[in-house]
Amino acid sequence: MLKNYLKIALRNIKRYKSHSFINLAGLSIGLAACILILLWVQHELSFDRFHENADRLFRAVEHEQMSTGRTLSYPLFPTGFGPALKKDFPQVLETVRFRTSRGRIVRVGENSFYEDHFAFTDPALLKIFTFPLLRGNPDSVLTDPSSIVLTERMAHKYFGDKDPMGRVIQVDGEHEFQVTGILKNIPNNSHIQFDFAVPLINLKKYGWDMDEWGRYGIHTYVLLNEHTDYQEFNTQIEGFLKKYDEGTLMTLSLQPFKKIHLYSREISASGTPGDIRYITVFSLIAFFILLMACFNFMNLATARSERRAREVGLRKVVGAQRKNLIFQFFGESILMALAALVFALSFVQLALPAFNSLTEKEMTFPIFSNPALLLSILGIAVLTGCMAGIYPAFFLSSFQPIKALTKRFTSGTGGSLFRKTLVIFQFVLTIFLVIGTVIVNRQMHYIRNKNLGIEKEHVLSISLRGGLEEKYSVLKNEIARNAAVFSVSAASDAPAGYHWSMTLNDWEGRDTDAHYLMDLSSVDSDYLNVLGLELVEGRFFKEQEESGDDRLPIVVNETAVKAMGMKEPLGKRVRNFRIIGVLKDYHFSSLHHSIAPLGLIHTPVDYDTLLIKIRPGNLQKTLASVKESWEKAAPAYPFEYRFLDEAIDELYKVDQKVGQIVNIATFLALFIACLGLFGMASFTAEQRTKEIGIRKVFGASVPSIFVLLSKEFSKWVIAANVIAWPAAFFVMKKWLSGFAFSTSMNILFFVFAAVIVLTIAILTVSYQTLKAALANPITSLHYE
Repeated sequence: MLKNYLKIALRNIKRYKSHSFINLAGLSIGLAACILILLWVQHELSFDRFHENADRLFRAVEHEQMSTGRTLSYPLFPTGFGPALKKDFPQVLETVRFRTSRGRIVRVGENSFYEDHFAFTDPALLKIFTFPLLRGNPDSVLTDPSSIVLTERMAHKYFGDKDPMGRVIQVDGEHEFQVTGILKNIPNNSHIQFDFAVPLINLKKYGWDMDEWGRYGIHTYVLLNEHTDYQEFNTQIEGFLKKYDEGTLMTLSLQPFKKIHLYSREISASGTPGDIRYITVFSLIAFFILLMACFNFMNLATARSERRAREVGLRKVVGAQRKNLIFQFFGESILMALAALVFALSFVQLALPAFNSLTEKEMTFPIFSNPALLLSILGIAVLTGCMAGIYPAFFLSSFQPIKALTKRFTSGTGGSLFRKTLVIFQFVLTIFLVIGTVIVNRQMHYIRNKNLGIEKEHVLSISLRGGLEEKYSVLKNEIARNAAVFSVSAASDAPAGYHWSMTLNDWEGRDTDAHYLMDLSSVDSDYLNVLGLELVEGRFFKEQEESGDDRLPIVVNETAVKAMGMKEPLGKRVRNFRIIGVLKDYHFSSLHHSIAPLGLIHTPVDYDTLLIKIRPGNLQKTLASVKESWEKAAPAYPFEYRFLDEAIDELYKVDQKVGQIVNIATFLALFIACLGLFGMASFTAEQRTKEIGIRKVFGASVPSIFVLLSKEFSKWVIAANVIAWPAAFFVMKKWLSGFAFSTSMNILFFVFAAVIVLTIAILTVSYQTLKAALANPITSLHYE
């Protein structure tokens, strides 16, 4: 019987080529999408799980409740925090402090580069984390202050095939370190990323006090003993920070290490772009795309039910039981799914490089060397076959032999209603995704074109590291003399960068218990000119700012003035600053957040970034000219820059990636839905062949027949809109609420989506409907 079942299945595939192609194409695309998402989900869930102590590792996080009701969380602490926590709590076996630094200049011989993954850390790093050493002793590689550990990738970059052990590496032109260890490259599914590591004590060379409690900027990881309940431990350490910093309003908790990548959305400066919500969203998208392909299979199987009725009747007459027929039809659907899997695997191999580029991952597809992955994929294919075949199997096996053999069988209104329901559901999902695509793209366009209050175009941002911060005035003056340059400024960070912050809880005339977080940035006197900022009142900084009294000058934005309730802010005290000017509000962070209180101060020692406003024109010539000026003032430093508008766009990188994936998913969903619609149009035209012939004999025109056949499909799409619109409105409104500034939900977005889908649906069925409408009525009346 198995041989017979296989023969019948292959015969049906060969006989109904168009239906077989639709099923095969739909299932292949659905399975390919599902496999790609499975690879991505597997990669995301694997983050930080390769460490032997992963279950006992945690990251310290501080929390501060603002007067606005918002709780701010940060994973940054003073240098003295880690040792104090270990000393005060026996549950803590070890702590590791970790700080990465961008833009360090690393030099070996004539080779010098800016490096963004340069870490300062404790010697215990390699004891509590599983970062395998290829060379060196993990117990001693970071004990000497002048030691440095680098990854094998950096060892090859700087030393080629030579032995790097014991060699000297110069950092920032003045600090020398000796290579004591070579690390295996850090896996890309680790949220801790670094290429160089030196002992934390070296932060002293950059102005850090190793025992201070006033400067927050160090990540601290904690290893608890095996029997400690971290949630209970969190209640014990909640007020720990007040013991060493009496004035702090911050509370403390530990975050499980394995949850850092996917559960840090509410933690600022978390250093990881992962989000558990996207795991859910993309998994659902893949599932629904696969489900739509299964619906096509069900639809076409039930549509062809009358053709298979006689086969079912004959099998039952000769003794087949219903379970045998169910087994047969399940087998056919699973066979189709396994055939589709072969094509899907080819699609995955071809699409994986582009998918890696889109997601910025380095995923591989070792299906034959990974039995667990192979079994998972086979399981998905078999499950897909069962899901696609479940309704046809039970529906076809229920036919009564007498009706089937006497040609009095009909699938009835139930089968027709079921098919319509499936088609409508497909288009509900498709229209939902189209609306989502329109709104996501509109929001991205809104973000890119919104007036941020700054002139972001034609501004170069260059890191001042490796001693350059001390020579910035010479560098600034040399570049400013260039005719292609409009203005030059220095700052502690660019507007798109990470700012310092302080608690705004002490100002002159304060009559409330309210407190806020104020972002701080150190800038020079030309900052206004470079970014085109507007001063509302007062003045900006002078090149040589005179203190006037014991308080440093500060320029605040309008939001800060409103938060403090000041009517005449000039000259007023804010903590240890005095206000000399008020800036018109501008966006200095992502549009996900509303404009926060901001203070600009004038402390040249903190400058880390050079901002160069170039004149529009021949860009290549201008950049070459600026590079020439740079090399005159700083010949030993690489000329590496980025445009400010590109840096601002990166704030929305995750949103843009989500938008791209939604675009692709929408296209696939629309394609699969149209495949099914094409098959249904073919079936409907075939079923109504005689009717069309009779109508033409009685004078019906080709356009009227085309409208007649297209009307039913149009009604399905219109019905789908009625369901899809409210669902899309609710979901997209919630997504837009994640932005403090967003585009409006215009009814035209929904109408546009409806028109697009309806147009594509009509075009999809037009071939079959026109073919039927143009057929010779004599041929139609002789049909069967």
